[in-house]
Amino acid sequence: MRESEAIILRFLQLLADVRKTFLDVELFAERSEALRSVSVLVNPFKANPSEYANGGVTISMELDAELTNPLDADRKAIGMSLLLRHSREVWIAEAEVGWIGQNIGWNQFDEREVQSDTIEEMIQKVPSLVEWMDGRFKEEVTSLTQ
Repeated sequence: MRESEAIILRFLQLLADVRKTFLDVELFAERSEALRSVSVLVNPFKANPSEYANGGVTISMELDAELTNPLDADRKAIGMSLLLRHSREVWIAEAEVGWIGQNIGWNQFDEREVQSDTIEEMIQKVPSLVEWMDGRFKEEVTSLTQ
């Protein structure tokens, strides 16, 4: 196998591992009395090329869960999101946990970002970022039931 094929295979494995973590969080959310109507979206996206994303390409994974008893109009649901992109010769992974509301749309209350010079380095860094996001989402949901 050529090195370029091996890197692509490792990246696909990373995406599969991230999706597995999202599935774990989805099952957690579905069992929570504080949440209902859980959805997960994997969204590869292509826009016009820009400095934000080389080639205009990004991929994101998002999980949203409606609150059984919304706190207010701007906290009707809770979610988490991972966005991967390449910009200005740097790989960037952005993880966010936040509220979804009527007036605010998406409003993250916690976020982390990692940057890497190579895709190999990014593949190594993303799992701990996803682990943080998993724990932070579950922590916030648990606080809703106390």
